[in-house]
Amino acid sequence: MVKAQATMPGTMRIAVLNDYSISTALKLIAEGSYPAQHSWGASLFKSMGAQAVVFPFHGATLSASLRTQMAVLLQQHRFDVVYSACQSETWLLSRLRTLGLFRKPIVAVIHHPVSGRLRGGERFVRGHDSLLFLSRLACEHARAAWPALKDRMETVDWGVDLAFYDQQPVWDHGFGRNYFVSAGKANRDHQLLADCAAQGRHRTVIVCSEQTKPHQADASCVTVVSDRSGHALSYGQLTSVYRDARAIVIPMQHVQGLAGLTSLLDAMACGKPVIMTRNASVDIDIEALGFGIWIDAQDARSLRQAMDRLATDDALVHQMGAKAREFAQTAYRYDAFARTIVSRCQAVCRATQAPSP
Repeated sequence: MVKAQATMPGTMRIAVLNDYSISTALKLIAEGSYPAQHSWGASLFKSMGAQAVVFPFHGATLSASLRTQMAVLLQQHRFDVVYSACQSETWLLSRLRTLGLFRKPIVAVIHHPVSGRLRGGERFVRGHDSLLFLSRLACEHARAAWPALKDRMETVDWGVDLAFYDQQPVWDHGFGRNYFVSAGKANRDHQLLADCAAQGRHRTVIVCSEQTKPHQADASCVTVVSDRSGHALSYGQLTSVYRDARAIVIPMQHVQGLAGLTSLLDAMACGKPVIMTRNASVDIDIEALGFGIWIDAQDARSLRQAMDRLATDDALVHQMGAKAREFAQTAYRYDAFARTIVSRCQAVCRATQAPSP
């Protein structure tokens, strides 16, 4: 358990939950080896007049989530509001809140459609004071399903810690320059990418997990870096690989929820063009904004055409990369996301009149 630090009287205390360790993320962020957006606002709470009370992550299982939520129940004196950066960590607390057995307000970030026996339905929605959807499509579906509760649902844009990407030292990765790169471990179609790279003779680097590793690849033009966890490179190393790339490819087999969003934000921060499988849940229209090319899922032809186009047009690559970076600077700022989280936590505290004991 992360020990709460002394705070000024009246400082709002935010209990932070997530489906991975926020404590570890904050440590890496403080060391400069991890982009701050992966703390989901917590790294900036202090600068915004709030205190993060981070509860430990026990693992990505139902029993581990239950253990964390029980700790929250038993330590309500430590915080004023619960904030979950992922919808999977408040299924018990929200149920108890609907029954009047848990009185602290709850704010949660919603990554995927609200569904499932524990993490969906009217009781789940009603048990939260504020639901912040990262996808407009998921928000619209929830509002249509529970119109009486629509006032507690809204969309929010995630943000990117641009300073992290700008400050990472150069890493001698040995891949050269001007290659295509794909990095990711969720729903990736790296076999399709490897096949298209081989057919077009496009140098390509694939950073992935063992599960998304292509089963065969032309070693003369495709380099695969993988391990079981999917974290074959550190974030700093990956940033160097991104910076020397010509474009970033995000190919997906089965597009569900916000798959690919993290890689898309990485591309924007590094100022790189994007080739990405269409995803209605992603609110960033890379083609309309001028820094990407949509492809259809499992469509080799559209992927080959996109790679051929970017491989031969230097002016277009430069133009698209500049637009990607500009969009990150103006519309997807991490500090704006963190400010929204603090604002919503303040609002629900006022609404429920939950002062510090």
